[in-house]
Amino acid sequence: VTTGTGADGATTTARITTTTGTVVLGATTTTLNTLLQSAPTAATVSLTGQTLVTGGVMAGRTAAALTIGDAPGGGTLQPATAGGEIVLSNFSSGTMTVNSVIANNTSASRLTISGNGTVVLTASNTLTGTTALQGGTLRVGDGGTNGSLGSTAAVSMAPGTTLVFD
Repeated sequence: VTTGTGADGATTTARITTTTGTVVLGATTTTLNTLLQSAPTAATVSLTGQTLVTGGVMAGRTAAALTIGDAPGGGTLQPATAGGEIVLSNFSSGTMTVNSVIANNTSASRLTISGNGTVVLTASNTLTGTTALQGGTLRVGDGGTNGSLGSTAAVSMAPGTTLVFD
């Protein structure tokens, strides 16, 4: 995927390999198995008025920063299955920023953070399932009044992970 319209499909993995602008989804609701950032330049996926339904978003080891949503509250990110899990994996030295609202898919859904990088949540998330930190740093907020975990049932943290409310 380069700048332009992205693919759609429950078994589709969309890979951002190069960017010269913003990646725009092709429909009001786009379903992907995985969204993978592997570009050496920062990428933004615009979700204004749109929903990305996926099992996970990943930034690879050599990838630059990835931003989902143009601004806090811009669009929605949902797990691919009802009551399912969305995994945000950042193995990059660049930050993965999720400005989009992370929401349940029909019923309480889970959020898992993995990798050794930093994931930042800036929206007022509505997810009601558990949040699991399996690796890296989860920063909730953007230093102002934006950002929340939602009304999660519980937060679990593996040894060596960091949770910051900003």
